[in-house]
Amino acid sequence: NKIHQINNLTMTERRAPPQLHFDDGSRIITSEVTIDLEEKSSRGSMSIHAYYEIDRLSQSVLAMLEKRPNTKDDGWLCRIALQFPDSLLQDAPDVSWALESALSSAEKSSLVFILGDTTFGSCCPDEVSALHLEADILIHFGHACLSPAMSLPVLYSFGITEIDVSACVDAVIDEVKKTGTQRLLLLFQVQYNHAMEELQTRLSEKGDILVVTGEI
Repeated sequence: NKIHQINNLTMTERRAPPQLHFDDGSRIITSEVTIDLEEKSSRGSMSIHAYYEIDRLSQSVLAMLEKRPNTKDDGWLCRIALQFPDSLLQDAPDVSWALESALSSAEKSSLVFILGDTTFGSCCPDEVSALHLEADILIHFGHACLSPAMSLPVLYSFGITEIDVSACVDAVIDEVKKTGTQRLLLLFQVQYNHAMEELQTRLSEKGDILVVTGEI
């Protein structure tokens, strides 16, 4: 009886066979992307040069090239790959031009280019994509997990978030007085790295306090 009942099922009652869907990528070409030109950058009103530390990066690039000069006969001083998270991509062209300008005093021009979609998460340096484009140096912008690079020199620019060092010192000293501690371990987000040396120095000057901060 069970066999007879199954044979009498209509086509709509029977389970449809699985269907395979193939994607050749053409949907990406035809898809529409909405860009908000009024969206503000996460750097706020801070200049490109200041927020992305263009001067420090250009000096670091030149220092690297002194130790490890480009031996390829390609006409470039070096090839620099820039990696941005999606939230900072709107600043990418300006950063590229600013970095090229900062390196223009060298004997040769540097080829600075921007990586597209990254192979891994945006927090990881994408050495694979950079090496495919024969980059000599990779500069990673934005938040980073600081996973070690294996085959390419990597420079980091976390972006600069302004901090009132004086107010921070006062707040920490108030807590020190309440707790009576004389040993401090300062932990911070990477965008405050630029201010940690000053903060450590000023706290140490306030009395017999041992201040330890992380180093990047």
